Amino acid sequence: MNSPVCRDAPGLMGLPTDPTTDLEWTLVEEGFVLAREHEVESLLAIGNGYLGSRGSLAEGCALSTPATLLAGVFEPGLISGPGFVRLADWSRLLVSVEDHPLRLDRGRFLEHRRILDLRQGMLWREWRHQDEGGRVTRLRELRFASLVDRHLLIQSMTLTPEDYSGKVSIDATPTGALTHVTESGIAIAMAMCTRLIDPGGRATGFVGQLSLEMGCRQTYRLNRVLAVHTSREPSDPLATSRR
Repeated sequence: MNSPVCRDAPGLMGLPTDPTTDLEWTLVEEGFVLAREHEVESLLAIGNGYLGSRGSLAEGCALSTPATLLAGVFEPGLISGPGFVRLADWSRLLVSVEDHPLRLDRGRFLEHRRILDLRQGMLWREWRHQDEGGRVTRLRELRFASLVDRHLLIQSMTLTPEDYSGKVSIDATPTGALTHVTESGIAIAMAMCTRLIDPGGRATGFVGQLSLEMGCRQTYRLNRVLAVHTSREPSDPLATSRR
C-alpha cells in the first residue's frame, strides 16, 4: 500500500482519466505471483450491481479464471447447486510485437502493478514488458462497470513502443459466445465496439484482430465498450445491446 499509484503527472497517461492519488482509496498489487492470481482476480473485481467482472489479466495466464456475471441470472450446478451464469471474457486482449506475445510468463516484466481505485470504481494496470526479442513496450489499462448505464463495461488501454518501431498485432476476440440462453429461458445478448486511436487522433474500428506498424515512443489507445442486456428487460436484448 506504500507504492506510488502513478509516477506521471496528470494527463500524461494517454487514458481518459488518471487514478486517484489518495492511497487510502486504493488497493495496490505490485509485481506478479502466479500462485496468487486466483485470489488477486477476486480482490480486484469491478461491478455496479447489475454486472460484475473479475480482475483477470487481459492476456490471461496459466491460473486465470476470468468471469463476467449478471445479477440474478443463474444456471443449475452439478454439485454445489445453482451458480451465476458466466458470460464471455469480454476484456481479453492479447498484444504481440513482431509475433512475440506480451505475457507475464514470457520475456521479462520490468514494471507491473494493478490498482483497484475505490474512489472512482476503476481497475488500473501499469506494465512495462521486455519481450523475447528484447523490445520494451509500455501498456496502461483501465476498466470499469458504468454507473451511468449499468448495462455497460468499459476498457481502455494504451500501448507505447519505448525503443523500437515495428509490427504490433492485437487480438481482441472475446472468449466465449456473445449470446446465451439459460436453462430457465433467459436470453442474454452482448455487443461490443472496439476502436484503436493512433497518435494523430484517427480512430479505426475493428472486430477480432488488427495488425499495424507502430512508431517508436508513439502512444496508441484502444477503447472497448461492451453492452449487455437480457430478456428480463422489456426490449429486444440483442438489438438494444447493439444500439
